[in-house]
Amino acid sequence: MKRKTLIISLSIAVLIICAMAAVMTGCNAKGDEYADLVAIRINNHMAEWVDSSYNFDYKGVGELNVTVPYTNYLEINDLIVSPKATAMVYEDEACTQELKEKDYYIYIDINKTLYVKVINNKKSNIYKVNVTVKQTNLPDNVDLSVKDYDNRGGHVYIPDSVKQVSIDGEDYYVLDRLEWYDCENISNAASQRYILSSDSRCSHFWKFGSDIFNGIFDGNGYMLYVERSINEKGATNLTTIKEIGENGVFRNFTLAATSTFNYNSDTYAGYEVWNNKIAVLCNENYGTIDNVCNSISLMDSTTRFAGDTEEEYVHRLAIYADVNRGVISNCLNKGSIVGEESDIKIRQFSIFANEMHGEQYDYTGSAKLINCVNTGNIEYNTTASNDYHNSGVYLIATNADAYVQLNEVYNVGRIQKSNNKKKYGRYFLNASSVNANGKSRDVDCSRIKDYTK
Repeated sequence: MKRKTLIISLSIAVLIICAMAAVMTGCNAKGDEYADLVAIRINNHMAEWVDSSYNFDYKGVGELNVTVPYTNYLEINDLIVSPKATAMVYEDEACTQELKEKDYYIYIDINKTLYVKVINNKKSNIYKVNVTVKQTNLPDNVDLSVKDYDNRGGHVYIPDSVKQVSIDGEDYYVLDRLEWYDCENISNAASQRYILSSDSRCSHFWKFGSDIFNGIFDGNGYMLYVERSINEKGATNLTTIKEIGENGVFRNFTLAATSTFNYNSDTYAGYEVWNNKIAVLCNENYGTIDNVCNSISLMDSTTRFAGDTEEEYVHRLAIYADVNRGVISNCLNKGSIVGEESDIKIRQFSIFANEMHGEQYDYTGSAKLINCVNTGNIEYNTTASNDYHNSGVYLIATNADAYVQLNEVYNVGRIQKSNNKKKYGRYFLNASSVNANGKSRDVDCSRIKDYTK
């Protein structure tokens, strides 16, 4: 009989980071009292809540579902809990068969249910995690009867040297690296479906010029190592996608850096930038960004952006989009955004977007954040910026409107206190709208769980 084991080394690291964030922010009892499972990623896929209200009202069952490509082994990539809480993973509902840190794999036959028990002093909650293993795109080079296929990376199986592959009845072009010449001979490139077959380096990898991308790009669980380049103005280029159209989808990959920087005696994987406006993943999103994990950090340098207008002195940095008018779902941000000691300028940092805008008077929200988690820190770290008007750091976006929809947004990272005294001041600089009757409405922040507030 095969031994059932589990990899949890990365999960333990995340738990420690969460606890440190709580200490460094001086959380009050309100932030420390929870025993919550915030997020779990298995084989590079974020689990989704069956009842998205559970961590808000604790009614019913705390249950999550995750589907992964074919494998006989599972790995927990990230296990994130509320500050000062600890978690144990079990194979049985009675929580007697604990999976120990020293072990390495969860061996499964087809599907699996795990139970995560989260404890904080006398409080505890048990969460049920249902793992479904897809029985499609099975590997053709292994004996499946042996049941020993290790695909903990969560990659859809792609045979060697093929140029196209069918997945769930849809045809995808296979890319083994992200270069323009891999796509330039594909007709209607901006509306096709692509899947990655290996880790890849990229710098402005989706170069469709003025074309809006309305296809599907599936990173297939691989790493995208974003490289920095310098544009004609001498500023850093990181943004990889110009515009994701309404039908466009980017999903299933991790953003990683190829260099590091030092900040307050710590080393971060990421880049020093001096742009007045930047986002790592895309300029504009009207479509869907799903299951994208970011580990890139950004540091705004002391150098001002060269320009003659007042706007050039407003530095806005974000991770997922400059402007988001679409859906960002099942995403985990581990990267931090920080500011080096600076001369006077306005600094506005945010995790998910610099701006978020929904359809006017559509309170269901065309611009959405769903099941997204932040563990990174945001701080501008300068007295000059703190005293200068409108500087601040924000979990969601600098500017938004009341038509933005937020559901299951969690924060365990450190957010530096800003001068913004509005009730949504930790999440937005501005986030209100005037409705058709002339009445003002603020964005609904009731579905944000902020553990370090």
